[in-house]
Amino acid sequence: MKLVRMECPSCHGQLDVKEEQGQGFVKCPFCGTMVYLDEEKPDVNQTIYIDQLNIGGEKKEEKTSPLLTLAVSITIVLIALLMIAAGGLWRHTAETAKASYRTAPQDPAVREFLTQAFGQSYTALTAEQLERVRYLRIEREDSEGQWDDTENHWIFIWAEQIDDAGAPVNPEQIETGGTKAIELEDMQIFAALQALDIHAAREVQWSEAYSDRDIRDLKNLAELHYFQGGYGFLISELSEIFADPSQIYNLGAIYFSDREDLERLSAFTGLRMLSLSLGENCGKDLHFLSGMQNLGTLWLSFGTDTEFDLSALSTLSKLKSLYLSSYGAKLENITVLMGLPQLEQLQTENVDALKDLSFVRNMPKLRVLDIDGSPLLDLEGLRDALSLQELRMKSCYDLKDVSALSTLRSLKKLKISGDLEL
Repeated sequence: MKLVRMECPSCHGQLDVKEEQGQGFVKCPFCGTMVYLDEEKPDVNQTIYIDQLNIGGEKKEEKTSPLLTLAVSITIVLIALLMIAAGGLWRHTAETAKASYRTAPQDPAVREFLTQAFGQSYTALTAEQLERVRYLRIEREDSEGQWDDTENHWIFIWAEQIDDAGAPVNPEQIETGGTKAIELEDMQIFAALQALDIHAAREVQWSEAYSDRDIRDLKNLAELHYFQGGYGFLISELSEIFADPSQIYNLGAIYFSDREDLERLSAFTGLRMLSLSLGENCGKDLHFLSGMQNLGTLWLSFGTDTEFDLSALSTLSKLKSLYLSSYGAKLENITVLMGLPQLEQLQTENVDALKDLSFVRNMPKLRVLDIDGSPLLDLEGLRDALSLQELRMKSCYDLKDVSALSTLRSLKKLKISGDLEL
């Protein structure tokens, strides 16, 4: 082997190589790199870094970079967070898929109603067509003592428009075959419904075969303002089924059993019409009415053997129509009627406390008066009541003197019935 000159491959320094040196290592005097000389292939050299060489010793542990460890840890944490988020999203999606509002009718009677109303199969109806139903009233056919529900037809009254009082404009009536009940969940399909009246059909109720896929409320009906629910509904339920109770203008045929029920009524601050039945545990006073300053129509039905104070009626300055029904209840402060000059319509039924009509003199706008079952002796309170246009008297068995009728110059309708001795 003849090597005249050889450089270190690492630092390019001159290596000290003797002519007689054969195969083996040569150490660079400058950087310490060990250069291996191959006797068979003198033109090939290999650079071996001594810090990576382990000859005959124990295996050396390699140290992991702290930055690399941190990067790996962060990556693992991010992957875990993504997996948790994905799991939550999956659960939310699963729950949404499990519980949803109905978009198609399930009840046979509702299907038949839609088929007749639109002249095509209910399966072909679009969401836009269903939104045309703005008013819906459901009733039962007069059964005449027939208790087989499947033989009593359903009557659907619907309209595409309502007036300011929630009444239908140009309504259409459709009769369908009878079924045991109609599932209230089917009302969810009418997304633009503004008025729903089911008070005359107590068999319209939530499905007995409760499904996790059904939502038991009407919160998807954002435009619903008028609701007549029937005495099968409690206010505790109604306060939970509407998207915004303050946007309900008409709430009817609801039974209140105690003071707690009346407190729930405070959520319905936008009421313009209220119809309710009060039980014996509701308390004596009606102060809850003072928070309903928009009330224009009020129907109050009092339970048997109860006592109520009517004084709170004086706070209802916008009240125009009042209905009082008392079956054995004791009503105190009936004279509050003297303080309702804005009243236009008054109807009473079995109100024993009503013994004269003198309050009418303080009602210059009263157009309709309907008295049923009160111990009136005469009609002197009506004398010269120029605004009165309709008068109905029924079962006022103590009535003896009706001479004031001749002074009612604006009277257009008069009906007096019952076993009277005039």
